Amino acid sequence: MDSIPGDKIDGIGVSDRVANRMAFSAVFQGPDIVTGIGLSNPDNRVAHVKASLYSEGALSAVREFQIPGYGHRGWFLSELLPSNVVSGHVEIESDVALVGLQEFSQARQWSAVPMQVPEEARQLILPLPAVDTNVSASIALANLQDFEMNLSLTAWSAGATSGRGPVRRVIKTHSEFMTSISDLFGDFPTAGGFIVIKADVGLASTFGGKPILTGLAVLEKRDSSGLASFALVPDQDRESVFSPLTDQTSVAIVNAQDVRGITRLSMIAGDRGLAGEVELPLNAVTSISQNLMQLTNAKQPGSLAVMGADVPLTTLQIESNDAGFLVVPGQTFKSRVMYSNGQRLSRLSGGIVTTADGFSISVPINALKEDTGIQINALPPQSIPTVDAKRRLLSAAEFLPKGMEFLLPATTDMPLLRRQRRGRSYRWSCLALKQPATSRVGLSPRLRPMARLPMQRSRISVSLH
Repeated sequence: MDSIPGDKIDGIGVSDRVANRMAFSAVFQGPDIVTGIGLSNPDNRVAHVKASLYSEGALSAVREFQIPGYGHRGWFLSELLPSNVVSGHVEIESDVALVGLQEFSQARQWSAVPMQVPEEARQLILPLPAVDTNVSASIALANLQDFEMNLSLTAWSAGATSGRGPVRRVIKTHSEFMTSISDLFGDFPTAGGFIVIKADVGLASTFGGKPILTGLAVLEKRDSSGLASFALVPDQDRESVFSPLTDQTSVAIVNAQDVRGITRLSMIAGDRGLAGEVELPLNAVTSISQNLMQLTNAKQPGSLAVMGADVPLTTLQIESNDAGFLVVPGQTFKSRVMYSNGQRLSRLSGGIVTTADGFSISVPINALKEDTGIQINALPPQSIPTVDAKRRLLSAAEFLPKGMEFLLPATTDMPLLRRQRRGRSYRWSCLALKQPATSRVGLSPRLRPMARLPMQRSRISVSLH
């Protein structure tokens, strides 16, 4: 590695995500930059694949091929889809779900980014980490629909109470929009801030059209010492996991919601001890970009950092040093640790407690003050809360230990006392008092207040604090 001039490192997040349809939102082939594409088939069936290269809405090349079960194939763009176009985007369709990535190579720098999966995305978030002033940012967005898409882009600087924009653009069908952030917003200070990208399909929505948008961002050091790229996503989740590589690891956290939020971060040391933690208030439409050790008040570098929040956030992990530059979106948990009723729950990892009679509670990362054994007891008839004659009790349970407090919202799933008509909605409220000594929760429909809640015939889910 020491013999390689310029950028030596890059990384992508590990994921179990597969897709029958994917896009590579920006591809290039020219004397200064080339694009590589790799596809893997994790299934035992042969995949029949169609790859299409589009440039400014025109179909430039098509190729159909197969990938054997558990097989992998990789190409330069000029090998996969020979054409004369310099830039565009690639759409992939397969009868077997695949995994894909793309790679950009220049003389002194390179980067990789996972496949971009087409999905309904009315809003994408682009965090702009405060790496240094020597970094430029560009974006590429691809419209995979058969109708035009309207874009509205607004830039927010770190700590700003107002943004710049919106800048409006239109992406034609099967076309792409590539631009630098400075071309969009001039000298507006975006380092440490973020870009909100909103999409709509205009009159096509009348006929059921939805904005199916993919995108990626490229961050480049102007001295050619680093190149990083990552896929653009909607608000990710209320939970993220970071894997810091050094004590210089930094993170970017964006709250693009119109409401305030709280996030709790914990740095875990190599011996699984707690190296540092912090609870941060997040104003509406704001961002944080900071060294991870400093942010969590860690006394030593950690091997893992976990974050829980009460609003969906978009996060990035940034590594920047003399060897190169990489950016990886914060990873999210796809599955939860399952605990039996009364089993001690880790406050750092959270998990789901289930009972034999159908009650469960899902506790997010960092939502408890300490490891706790949560017990859920169905109430006997004589202990069920009484309700007003105009109301009907839907479900009731006892949650132990008494006085348990959730620092972030937990969700309980409770069986109803009697089956309801399919598709029926209720105006409902929780009967439990918000007092430390209260551990019993009852659910009952009301005649007037509260929002209407569509529920299944036999179960209901409720968020608890």
